Amino acid sequence: MQPIEYPRNSGLKIRERKNSSTSKDSISFRIFIPAKYGLQKRYKQFTKLKDARDYCTNVYDNLKRSGRGLRGLSESEISEVQLAYKKLKDAGISLTEAVDYAIPKLRAKAQNRMLSDLISEYNNWKENDFEKGLIREVTFKAIKKKSDYILKHLGDLNIAEIDRDAIKALFSKFKFKVRTKENYYNHLGSLMKYATNEGYIESNPIDNITDTDKRIMIGRRVNATEDINILTLKDTRTLLETALANPHMGLLPGLIVQLFCGVRATESAMLSWQDIKYDADSPYINISAEIAKGRNIRHTEEIPKNALLWLSLCDKSKPFGFSNLKRRDNQMDRLKQKCGFGKWVKEKGKKDRWVVRKGMKNVLRHSFGSYHFELHKDAIRTSRAMGHKYGNDDLLFTHYREAIPRGEGDKYFNIVPKQSGDKVILITSVA
Repeated sequence: MQPIEYPRNSGLKIRERKNSSTSKDSISFRIFIPAKYGLQKRYKQFTKLKDARDYCTNVYDNLKRSGRGLRGLSESEISEVQLAYKKLKDAGISLTEAVDYAIPKLRAKAQNRMLSDLISEYNNWKENDFEKGLIREVTFKAIKKKSDYILKHLGDLNIAEIDRDAIKALFSKFKFKVRTKENYYNHLGSLMKYATNEGYIESNPIDNITDTDKRIMIGRRVNATEDINILTLKDTRTLLETALANPHMGLLPGLIVQLFCGVRATESAMLSWQDIKYDADSPYINISAEIAKGRNIRHTEEIPKNALLWLSLCDKSKPFGFSNLKRRDNQMDRLKQKCGFGKWVKEKGKKDRWVVRKGMKNVLRHSFGSYHFELHKDAIRTSRAMGHKYGNDDLLFTHYREAIPRGEGDKYFNIVPKQSGDKVILITSVA
């Protein structure tokens, strides 16, 4: 039975499930509850369809009564409103009173904000990330270089004056290659997104650039997708077992959640064991706003059973991720070398050097997306599991759908640790 949405447009979905642990014909009805409902449990299960529908109706009615004015906001925006309301309530100030006071002040602040001021503030923020080890030195230097170049050619404008025409005029001056132009475009977008998030401007001017504008400015097909490279089933097991055999590297927890839960590499590095919600009816991973890309708070799908088995072998007394991304990357390079994912290259008069095999960039994320899509045959579900924005489904899965042979998705999510005597624990399916 395909999941049904009940009530209509509520986002609550009921799926009929066969209960393998009871009688052969026994069924139950599981409800998926989106994060916007603010409930601790993401899943609820009933033995009768009527009870499941009554529960959905009650939850949906509660949302309409308490959150009618919040419709259209993202989950992170709703969370921000709730947090702001609590702070104001504790201080004895109404939300309307605070907004009426703040808007004129913020507008006045934005009117005097020059591009040089914005760049200085943005660079200080990135310098703080660099000192914490969250970005590499080469990345920090590249950020400063791009900012200085944009300031030089755009001029020290008031940031409120940077619009679509100003951006097009800026890129008409650039004589770079396509890839370099795209890097500058993305950096300018990050600068203006920071200004938007800080309330210096109302909206990001990059959002007003059309695909045609971008194609003319940069000189390449907009939204071109990167090549998809994935790990074979054998490669995946090799990677996990090598990480397990080398616990001093500290890589196993991050590999597990990237390969089987759709967590991004940078997100996995910043997770803690408290973010792994084992005690939930259906264990999941909490990706907080501080960790999630674009500050879009989210929860993963239910953690697959094979991932739980691998996680059970990790040392919970050690950090889940890495406080220093450079150290994480160095350890990953060593792990790939131990796995044989590359080769030694001899050069005359020089030391032999290790070259990782082609296609290893983003290979963990591509592997999850490809195998998950093959297993579930649902582009929207896989896109959500990977934390993509709404509307990116068709673009992403144009390449994924033919990436691996049919049936290997089930095998992938059944890659489990070996017991003593090399006896493999078998799992028949993934929920």
